[in-house]
Amino acid sequence: MQYYHNSKAIQLSATAVACGKFDGLHKGHQALLRQLESYKKQGLKSAIFTFDASIARILPEHSGFICTGPERRFFLERMGMDVLAEYAFDETLAGMDPEQFVREILVEQMGAQAIVVGEDFRFGYRRQGDISLLERFQNHYHYQLKVVEKQADAQGKISSSRIREQLLAGRIEAAQEMLGHPYFILGEVIHGRQLGRTIGMPTANLAVPGDKLLPPNGVYVSRNYIGDREEMYYGITNIGRKPTVNGESLGVETCLFDFKRDIYGENMRVELLTFVRPEQKFADVEHLSRQMHRDACYGKEYVKKCRERNA
Repeated sequence: MQYYHNSKAIQLSATAVACGKFDGLHKGHQALLRQLESYKKQGLKSAIFTFDASIARILPEHSGFICTGPERRFFLERMGMDVLAEYAFDETLAGMDPEQFVREILVEQMGAQAIVVGEDFRFGYRRQGDISLLERFQNHYHYQLKVVEKQADAQGKISSSRIREQLLAGRIEAAQEMLGHPYFILGEVIHGRQLGRTIGMPTANLAVPGDKLLPPNGVYVSRNYIGDREEMYYGITNIGRKPTVNGESLGVETCLFDFKRDIYGENMRVELLTFVRPEQKFADVEHLSRQMHRDACYGKEYVKKCRERNA
């Protein structure tokens, strides 16, 4: 997949372009991606127009991204997209006239011969551009427009804000249902305090960007993929500050079941499956050790039941 971050370097041709913020890459976003696949069959490259992390400054009560930039790139590459273009949301772009945006960004830079958007897509200065404007410009700028209806469930239309609410409440399964894929954390395995080794439960600590939306502090059952070969292991993941050992910084730490290899410096993808318990402070390390072993037993039983249901 071609990846562009500097808009001055973007000069594409013959593309079908999907536009949006694409935070979480949920079922609604995936509906747009499926439309791009149909245009690929017509000889057009699939391209994504979106924003980098600078968009956070205009989002109300921004609590972090469901998918960070690297996580979004990982997902879109796995989905087979040809091009990802992340634009900085700067004063130039924010103040751009809607027609100028269509002409200069989507048509001239992105090379759009087809444009795919959700029904509520807005763009340009003060969000003055909308679907009717894109329809009006079709013949003049020689592109096809495809408007995709928002996906919905029993509770209403699926959106990143709804998913964010579920994650912040620790309702991992509900978030996953709207995402259409597991909520995941992608990062490099770094050195921690190595306390787990002393109690027979070595852990892998992830370096997590500060703009990543994390669910409540606590213990989760997780499915974990290690390195480029994506070896899969189940485990239990703790999100929190390790109050028993006077931890301060927020971290993501995973104990992998039946795993002992050194993986420092490798990338790991942690998929949270279900919430186990809140983070708590224990009287001492011995009590912490006992609870961690109980958590591991719970996790293994949870995985066993899931496998039996899916058998």
